[in-house]
Amino acid sequence: MKILKSLAILSALLFTAASSQATLCVYTVNLSDIPPNISGGVGDGTFTLNDVTFEMISDVHFSLVSGIMTGAMLFGPTAIPYTGTASTAVGSPFTSFTNNSSIGRFTGTLDMTQAGNYDPSFLAANGGNTAAAFAALKAAANSGKTYIDIKTTAYPGGAIRGFLTPVPEPTSACLLAIGAGMGLMRRRRNPTQSI
Repeated sequence: MKILKSLAILSALLFTAASSQATLCVYTVNLSDIPPNISGGVGDGTFTLNDVTFEMISDVHFSLVSGIMTGAMLFGPTAIPYTGTASTAVGSPFTSFTNNSSIGRFTGTLDMTQAGNYDPSFLAANGGNTAAAFAALKAAANSGKTYIDIKTTAYPGGAIRGFLTPVPEPTSACLLAIGAGMGLMRRRRNPTQSI
């Protein structure tokens, strides 16, 4: 009985921790050539959307063979996950991350309560409301319909692109495993009782 009580307390603590962290959505991105461009560029990184502070944190590494980086934008939503093109969602704020080189990293935190951090057409399509625009951006990213596009001097329309891919929340898997373990322990202690 003490073991079950301890597991129940541990499970409650993990659930509380999972609930408090559920406001962070993390996405990975792998960038490669945008056909028909053969820029030879690659990149990878992460984006984090925080729906409590309404911030977007980006950390992207890139290596470009053709030209130097001149800008980066987020586009979305596409009609089909992980394919197609879309209108700009977040554009000009990424200009401040540009380091005018062919290899490097850009990082930054954007306050998504600021209307200027959205493309005007994306903001207008979401009622001109930053909360609705943030929710739309998050929904598109969660469904694989948002991508980042890095532009270069050689490819001003875009050299490399990558779709944001949600990272599964590890605490959910932990809670499921603990629940299954508790069920098995209970069954072993009392094999005649059904669960």
